[in-house]
Amino acid sequence: MVRVLQMIPRCPDFESAHQIDVLGSGLAANIQLCHLPLDFAHVRCRLLRNRIMGRLMTPDVVHSWNWSGLRWALAATRCPILHSIKAIESRGQVRALKRLTSLTSRVSFVCSTPLQKHLLQRAGIPWHSCHVIDPGVETTSVSQDHRMRIRQSLGLDHEDVIAFAPGDSAPTSRHRLSLWALSILHVYDRRYRLLISGTGPQASSLHRLASKLKQPALLVSASRRLGRLVDQNELLAAADVALASDSLPGSPLPTAMCMTAGIPTIGDADGLAGQYASEEPSTLLIRPLRPKVVARQIFEWFPIGAERAGHWENNRPGAAERFDPARFRRQISDLYRSVCNGSSK
Repeated sequence: MVRVLQMIPRCPDFESAHQIDVLGSGLAANIQLCHLPLDFAHVRCRLLRNRIMGRLMTPDVVHSWNWSGLRWALAATRCPILHSIKAIESRGQVRALKRLTSLTSRVSFVCSTPLQKHLLQRAGIPWHSCHVIDPGVETTSVSQDHRMRIRQSLGLDHEDVIAFAPGDSAPTSRHRLSLWALSILHVYDRRYRLLISGTGPQASSLHRLASKLKQPALLVSASRRLGRLVDQNELLAAADVALASDSLPGSPLPTAMCMTAGIPTIGDADGLAGQYASEEPSTLLIRPLRPKVVARQIFEWFPIGAERAGHWENNRPGAAERFDPARFRRQISDLYRSVCNGSSK
């Protein structure tokens, strides 16, 4: 039995929350998970912290999902640590990881892409401590009636052409590029609109940009409209087209969700979509990905007033297998056992 203590952030980002949910629904029988809210790490007395931790479980492996979890695990435990990396937004982030783990060899990293592993190795982190695992994506089938209910709850009309920018609004997701593309179409017809989840460090700046463009109806933030966080699969179901503009060091999860959803997707041939979606019939790769080119393609696919049936929904042959959540759970379970046994290579 391998006992794994997961350090859960108080407000997890989109990628962490999704992967934590996937892991919690079917790990191997010999893997025991225990979740510890990260607020617990703010307890200053280490003695009290260790006593509480002892009552929970004595972990064989600690799995951290953000910086605070990694720092706490290094300071308060002596067991192996597995740290998941969703996106690398700067070289400084890689250097900080190297400094934080330079005095110990008990930290292993779960990278989302081969490029993330390459960047860690260039910073001096041993190759055998870095592991590439594709994210797992839970797919759900959505009926046309449910799709219309989602659109109505977001204040979207049936004739609106909705482009969805998945994931958190962060520098690596490049949602500003999507906003510029839809702003071109919005001038032509106000029924072209951009949908975002409303989470991430750049969500507010996107609203300010839409206001400066004098297009208040252009941007639809799901969290602002509904007053709560909304599942990304539901937002994909409400969309007509997805814009997978994530850059290479970013997280592949938004691109993976677009591919498994089976809706038309426009991606960056030089970004994550170029690595994952080259053989997907529902994905069009553009090089370079520029707002005018994206706007032209959306206009060709979805002229106002045209019938928009779900004729792309079954076009996801390789994506569902590559991002199968059962495959993700199996690989993580194997890595837990490997790290616990000291044979992580």
